[in-house]
Amino acid sequence: MGGAITEPTLEQKKGIFDIVVSELAKSSYKQVIGDLQFSSDSYIIRNNGVELPVDNEKGNWIDRIYIYLSKDRKEDYGTFYSFKKFNRAMSIIKNKSLPLLSLNSQSDNDYAELSEYHQRYANAMNPYSGIEQYKNNTFICCFTKSLRNERFWKEYADNDSGVAIGFRFDSFNNHDIYSMNYEFRDVFYDEGYALDFYNEIKFKIYKEYKINFNLNPYETQWFPHFYKRRKYEWEDETRLAISGSSFGKYLHRDAKEFFDEDGKFIEKFKILEQPYSTKEINGKRLIELPFNNIYFNIKIDEIICGKNITEKEMEEIKEHTKEMDIFVWKRK
Repeated sequence: MGGAITEPTLEQKKGIFDIVVSELAKSSYKQVIGDLQFSSDSYIIRNNGVELPVDNEKGNWIDRIYIYLSKDRKEDYGTFYSFKKFNRAMSIIKNKSLPLLSLNSQSDNDYAELSEYHQRYANAMNPYSGIEQYKNNTFICCFTKSLRNERFWKEYADNDSGVAIGFRFDSFNNHDIYSMNYEFRDVFYDEGYALDFYNEIKFKIYKEYKINFNLNPYETQWFPHFYKRRKYEWEDETRLAISGSSFGKYLHRDAKEFFDEDGKFIEKFKILEQPYSTKEINGKRLIELPFNNIYFNIKIDEIICGKNITEKEMEEIKEHTKEMDIFVWKRK
């Protein structure tokens, strides 16, 4: 499996397509995917394997599974809560910025499935390649809509001495130049078998044709960032993930320069200024995303103070939010 491969023959392409369709039909995603259409032009040779972005009128099939499992929240204008200790909450309020920690600065439960995904699905030739880069250059912030879950107040809000900050997001910039740099989605939970159909596809294609079959990395680059074991389902998590890698940070196609005056495709790249800079605090890598940035706008809608917060602390919160139209109250 280590050498470069050549373009599959038409017969091999049809055989690979039939295996993909057969295995997907056995999966629980048949209705999500719909009927796929064979096209000999759908095959991409890359990373010593074949990528098969089989399309139909609904779009790329693996992308549709992703959308089905992990709900996109970019158009959801509801309130998303983040539980913080008092000092961390005050830092957010004063700086008017949202901190996002790199995955490798998080606890293991936030990236264990990412490592597993890469090992099992992303790159069969070198299962662990790219994992550390992903963890170092992906920054996340976690939210929930489960405001009244007592476990949050105990484990994340300093035994009810912290706060829950209610955030709203709007004015999402959906231009490809920017939207490719971030995702805002619900986390999906399972026992580790949601994508096992893919292993069957890989096994059967290699057994029959000695060809390695890969998922298309463009469609799946965000997938593992929104995947956790079912034991964490109580968190009801919605996650914001932003790429800080050189891929997403510096090289962006300028959509205005895709085509020349005669309609001929050209490809140019343009360096865009990022709305944040990375920093290290206490050994942890993070970014502080301004409330007003090129991706979307962030607004604090309300702040719920824990039962054990002091009156002095509550007054400090009110003092720093009095010009921000934020409802501050204390739970009982």
